[in-house]
Amino acid sequence: MVSGSLSDRFPVRNVVMVSTTIATIACLVLWGFATNAALLCTFAIAWGITGGSLAGYWGKMITIIARDDPGVTVMSFSTFISLKGIGSLTSGPISNSLLNYQAIKGAAGAYGATNYGVLIIYTAVMTFVGGSVLVFFPKK
Repeated sequence: MVSGSLSDRFPVRNVVMVSTTIATIACLVLWGFATNAALLCTFAIAWGITGGSLAGYWGKMITIIARDDPGVTVMSFSTFISLKGIGSLTSGPISNSLLNYQAIKGAAGAYGATNYGVLIIYTAVMTFVGGSVLVFFPKK
């Protein structure tokens, strides 16, 4: 609800960029350097508010894209849902491959308290790139 409300009051591309940046920083810092349950819980809250809220922006984005054409509205929503589905289907195999990679596990100064270092970096980069494309979205 908060993400949708913010996108109604401010330009959606600005709101998404701020949300994406917070999610990226939370991923890299809170999850990456988490050594206790308190930091992981803080990460989960920050991620839930920012990283998990992108679907809340769809309504405003579709309104800007479609203007008054109902055909474009349906096509836009279908595209968003399809892309989210592709991401959901591919995230498991990609995560599994990254966890098996173990490039930085146990190395001196390794990132991430567990074997999740490469996955944390990948998640942060993809989150930032995914939100950054909205720089090209019309400002409304």
